[in-house]
Amino acid sequence: MEELFVVFQRWEMYLSQIYLLHLRRHRGLLAPSQVEELVLKLDGLEKGDVHRLSMLLRLHFPELATENAAVQSARAAIVPFFDTSQPSNVEAFIQAQEHFEKVADDFKSAIAELPQLTNARAS
Repeated sequence: MEELFVVFQRWEMYLSQIYLLHLRRHRGLLAPSQVEELVLKLDGLEKGDVHRLSMLLRLHFPELATENAAVQSARAAIVPFFDTSQPSNVEAFIQAQEHFEKVADDFKSAIAELPQLTNARAS
C-alpha cells in the first residue's frame, strides 16, 4: 500500500509540473518550444513508475478501479490544453487542474482507507 501511495504521489507531482509549465504558456510567459524543452528536462518520475503504478492497481488494488478511473478522466480533461493550435483559456485550464488535484487527493484518501476496507471485508 505504501508503495502505491509513493508511486502515485510521484506521478501526480510530475504531471502537475507539466501542467504548470503549460499554464505559463497559456499566460504568455513561455513559448511552446520553451515548454517542450522544459518538460524534457523534468525528472520527477523514476524509470518504470508508470508501469509499476498500473501493475499495483491492477494486480493488488483492483478495488481502486473506480477512483483510478476518476483520476484518469481528470487527467484527460487537461490534455486538450496542451494543444498549441487552440486559443488560450487560462480560467478553464486552472479549473481543470484544480479538479485533477482534488480527484488525486480523493484517490490518496482511498489508498489510506485500504486497511479499513480490508478489515471490514474480513469481518
